[in-house]
Amino acid sequence: MGGRRSLRVAATAAFTAALLLVPAAHADTRFDAAALDAKLHAEPGVLSVLVQRNGRFVFERYYRGSRRSARLDVFSVTKSVTSTLVGIALAEHKLRSLDQRLGEFFPLEVQHARDKRVRKITLRQLLEMRSGYRDVAVAQSDDWIHTQIDRALAEDPGRGWAYDNGSFHLLSAVLTKATGLTANAWAQRVLLGPLGIPPTVWATDGQGHSLGNTGLRLSSRDLVRLGDLYLDGGRWNGRQLVPAAYVRAATHRYTNLGGGSGYGYGWWVLGGRPAGFAALGYGGQAIAVYPKQQLVVVMTGSGARLQRVLDRLVLPALHVR
Repeated sequence: MGGRRSLRVAATAAFTAALLLVPAAHADTRFDAAALDAKLHAEPGVLSVLVQRNGRFVFERYYRGSRRSARLDVFSVTKSVTSTLVGIALAEHKLRSLDQRLGEFFPLEVQHARDKRVRKITLRQLLEMRSGYRDVAVAQSDDWIHTQIDRALAEDPGRGWAYDNGSFHLLSAVLTKATGLTANAWAQRVLLGPLGIPPTVWATDGQGHSLGNTGLRLSSRDLVRLGDLYLDGGRWNGRQLVPAAYVRAATHRYTNLGGGSGYGYGWWVLGGRPAGFAALGYGGQAIAVYPKQQLVVVMTGSGARLQRVLDRLVLPALHVR
């Protein structure tokens, strides 16, 4: 189990690093959908590609038996949803501040953690993946929260960045402490429901906590709605679902990962010009948002070559260079 998880993490990091270098630039109105469709048919692993520009679909295709109604595990796109739920919890005063410490929600677990630096970890550091934890396989446990908190830190909280699934699972558990609901139930009440996304499956741990880092099942059109929400600064049908300030903060580059790319609060900041940001999941799940072009590109896949699909196929077809 640990080896398979480590391989998945390595694969996630590899394709994520590739996408972060995808360039984008000014788009024009020329677009040959048939030519793009033909190229995508020949591209291994692609299940769907959807493009929304200026609030309307200009491209929507499904491949290899996938269909509009299909819901797939979107893997680490789940992290971006968990981050969004944190922002809403702040707005609804379920959370006081991102500077609250993890120990306020799990005092016994933090107090008895072998690495005493865990006491300094804040919600902000978990969101930014700057908690000091490293994403390594952990032993099987009947208490995931205890096991995740009791990991040894590789460095002091806030000092450096490292990819860590456990940080977002802890954020899901924090949401449950703060709201009295699982992340899935909270999402349906304050995010997915208002977006018109029906109740869905979200995998849980042994204590019933929604997995904050993965396990959420959504359709391609569901992902477009999430991208459109962020494109419009957290507004949906005239209602401010997510505070605009939080949307800006979540998609800001706090950690520079090279080439203009970086990481915000569960969202990746894309390299190249003009600015873009993305929610990314293992194997080829992506919501890529380019605000100045009023463009949302969604892709789902299974082992799909994400960089090739976006950089060499979709963006050139849209004349985004």
